[in-house]
Amino acid sequence: MTFKLVFRREHFDKLMLHLYADTSREAMALGYYCVASNDIGQRILVQDVELPNEVDYRVKTATRVSLSPQFLEKIFRRCENEHVHLLDIHTHPWAEGVEFSAVDDYEARNVKGPYLKKHVLDVNITYVLFGAKPSDARVRIWDHDLGDFHWAPLIIVW
Repeated sequence: MTFKLVFRREHFDKLMLHLYADTSREAMALGYYCVASNDIGQRILVQDVELPNEVDYRVKTATRVSLSPQFLEKIFRRCENEHVHLLDIHTHPWAEGVEFSAVDDYEARNVKGPYLKKHVLDVNITYVLFGAKPSDARVRIWDHDLGDFHWAPLIIVW
């Protein structure tokens, strides 16, 4: 199955301004999406993005970023109420040729994925990582059943 992540231009531009406002530290945002399928693949259609304020971060350093439980709870409620999935977006602003880190892998496999499966029913999570520039991006979709990722190598903006 082929996956494509699709942003509207307005959401993508707003997201890039937020993520790259201070490249001395990692930044994070969350988004909401639905999935459209056809016989050639699936499109992850971004519906909206949430841009945290400084007070919404629990940690924000040059090499680590996480959001406060209060901010996340608000996001999870919206996912459940609107029947949308979660887009987890962060940066490695120092990285050329971006790759998810071992910390990213651990949190996805052992914290975020299992938490959503247990506490936020019928909500899946897709991870987007941006590097030193917006064109350096990686996308992976968590598969609850497999306990592993599907890669989506393409970001489309319309």
